[in-house]
This record gives sequence, structure tokens and C-alpha cells, in this order.
Amino acid sequence: MPILFKNKKAEELIAYLVCSKDMMMNKHIIASTLWPNSSNRNSLNSLYKVMEWIRTFPVQEIVSMIESTRGKISLNQNEIFCDLWEFNELYHTKTTQNWEHAVSLYQGMLYYEEGYSWAFRYDGEYDMKYFEMLEHLISHYQKIGKNRKATYYQKLLEVN
Repeated sequence: MPILFKNKKAEELIAYLVCSKDMMMNKHIIASTLWPNSSNRNSLNSLYKVMEWIRTFPVQEIVSMIESTRGKISLNQNEIFCDLWEFNELYHTKTTQNWEHAVSLYQGMLYYEEGYSWAFRYDGEYDMKYFEMLEHLISHYQKIGKNRKATYYQKLLEVN
């Protein structure tokens, strides 16, 4: 279930950490990314304020999903389910069944409606994976004579 934040920068921080799944991100890099027009000091102070806001968030699961240590921040992957991470894991399996599931998870441009300027660098990667999986599924189902399924995936390819 998605969590709705009233603090847009807290929401953006979580989104940024989602995209940085396997990495402990340097606080200075996060701060300068989320507050690009602020000085280093002001952006870092803003990050600390958002982190404090998250620590006092009434939903305990949010508090426990963020790890912070030695100037770095990440998400505790054991605490949350993320469809973007699932999409990536399914992509790497390279099986038809998993690719069908991954395609069903795809929601279009990453954080497009939120307008996060940093998210555009991730869009191309996920779009390419999505199109690769669609092309594979179309080819696979054409080869085995399941034209309905091939047509379904062809339509998805045309829409996107």
C-alpha cells in the first residue's frame, strides 16, 4: 500500500532512495540533488530537517525503513516491498513468466507526475528494459503460435 506524505521533500527523499536501491548514498550528494539551488550548508540542513520529520512520522514502518550511518543513507530492503525493485529482479531472471509479471508492473515514466528532475536519468534504463521484455514476449509467443498473447504485447509496445 502506498504511503502518502504531506511533506513533499520526504516523499522525494524516499523516491530517490528507492532508485538508489543497493547503495548507501552520501548525505551530501542526496542534499545537493534534492536541493540543487541551495548552498551545501543549506541543502544539508534541509536534509536533516526532512530526516527528523521522517523520524517523527506516525507510521513506525517508515521510521524503520531508512538506515543512516557514517554520513550515508539507504532504505532497509527487508522492511518494504517496492514494485520497481521487483521489476528489476524479474528482468534479470530472463524467464518468460517473470518477464510477463515485470511487464505488468511497469507504470510508465518513473516519477513523471512528481516532476523530480533527477529521475529522468533512470527513465531510459527502465524503458529500455520494458521494451526489451515486450519484444521478447512478442517474439516468443509468435514462435509458439500463441498469436493472441503476441498481439496483446504488441499493443502494449505500440501504446508506449
